[in-house]
Amino acid sequence: MINDDKVFLSMAGEFRVCSELLRRGLFSTVTYGNQKGIDIYAINGNRSSRIEVKSSYSNRIVTSFFQKYKESKSAVHPDFWVLCKLTANENDADRFFVFSHNEIKKIQSKRNNGGKNIAWKLAAENAKKGVDNLQLNQLSKIENYENRWDKILKYLFDK
Repeated sequence: MINDDKVFLSMAGEFRVCSELLRRGLFSTVTYGNQKGIDIYAINGNRSSRIEVKSSYSNRIVTSFFQKYKESKSAVHPDFWVLCKLTANENDADRFFVFSHNEIKKIQSKRNNGGKNIAWKLAAENAKKGVDNLQLNQLSKIENYENRWDKILKYLFDK
C-alpha cells in the first residue's frame, strides 16, 4: 500500500535521491525537519552541493520556486533541484529530472509567463497569484534533465 501523505511522499523522494547519489559513489545525506532550507547535502571531500528535491506521483510537480526565491540573490538556494516522479506501481520505474538552480528558474519563469523569459523580480511578482509547478510531460528537451546525475557529479568532482 502506497502512503500518499505529503510528508511521506517528500521523504520518499529525498531518500530515493540520496540512494541514487550513493550508488554513484557520492556521499549524500538527507537533512531533517519541516522548516529546513535544503533537502540534501552531497559531499566530496571539502566540496558540497545543496539539493532541493520535489516529489510527485503525477507529471505535475509543485516547485514553489518564485514563492520561495523572491530575489535573485536569495541568501541560501540549492545548487541543484531533482524532481522525482515516483511510481505507485512496482512494475514501473521512478523517474528523476536534474536541474541546476538557474535552469529551473528559467523553465519556471517561462511556464509562468507564457513562454517569455522575464526579469527575476517581475517573475516573482507575477508568481504571487498561485503556486509554481512544472508539468514533466510538457518539458521540451526532457533528455537534458532526465537522469542527469552527471551534472551534480561534475560540479563536485571537476572543481
